[in-house]
Amino acid sequence: MPGPRGNASGAAAGAVTAGRGRLAGLLMGLALASGAARAEVVLSGPEGMRYSMTRLAPLVSARTGIELRIIADEERIPLSKVAQGTIPFALLCRDLSDAESSGVQTHLLGYDGIAVIVNGRNPVTGLTAEQVTDVYAQRLASWHDAGGADKPIVRAVRDSRVLPPIAARRLPALPSPTAPDTHVVIDDLPAVLFVAVDPYAIGYVGVAEATRLILEGAPVRTIAIDGALPTPAHLRSGAYPIAWPVRLVSARRLSEAERSLQAFLLSPEGRRALAEAGVLAAEDQGP
Repeated sequence: MPGPRGNASGAAAGAVTAGRGRLAGLLMGLALASGAARAEVVLSGPEGMRYSMTRLAPLVSARTGIELRIIADEERIPLSKVAQGTIPFALLCRDLSDAESSGVQTHLLGYDGIAVIVNGRNPVTGLTAEQVTDVYAQRLASWHDAGGADKPIVRAVRDSRVLPPIAARRLPALPSPTAPDTHVVIDDLPAVLFVAVDPYAIGYVGVAEATRLILEGAPVRTIAIDGALPTPAHLRSGAYPIAWPVRLVSARRLSEAERSLQAFLLSPEGRRALAEAGVLAAEDQGP
């Protein structure tokens, strides 16, 4: 039977072996991370998703080591290129027909939408979709006609080209930048800031960005459209009218890096990254 010295020697040897195993594992992990960092995957999507895709890219890189090369296009994404593998991945803001789905893989990642915002001091809490259309078509010019003060409606507008096609259809053609009480903003944050300082302003921004900035104290609020606020439940159910699905469409044959990206985006961690980028998860995610 070994004595205390033998036990100590054995324990030391075991510790060294375990340490070597951990070191080998660490080196392997670093090697994999280094190799993954050199992997580049193309992610295509409509121009209206550029902001979310650009925010998603560094999150994916930090968590998987995969570099996303973003291609945003105003034209309809050619699914034939996805089916052929020329473009491995595309984000679509619409449903696919059976014919379109036949040659590709499709996964519902989540939902996106446009929140209509007003100044926090504005008593108007909701509009109908028709009223929103009338506001931007300049047929509804006073808040009095929407249940508010007898003051002109001041519109903050964005170039319609940044909107996904479904949103562009549901929001009307925007008024000219030179139209009375109309101001052009270039992004979500300037729109929120504009509405925050003008009690009679109205604007529209991404739902996720509106939610985040309101939680951080921005003195604006979202309003209901046709009785539905842009809540997660209403976006998922379709009750909120200015919302759309976000689908990941991929080729059936993928490289190892592409399969890794697909697995990440479909995982709970990936859904959290998508939420940070502005895409509401298709279903509630656990901690």
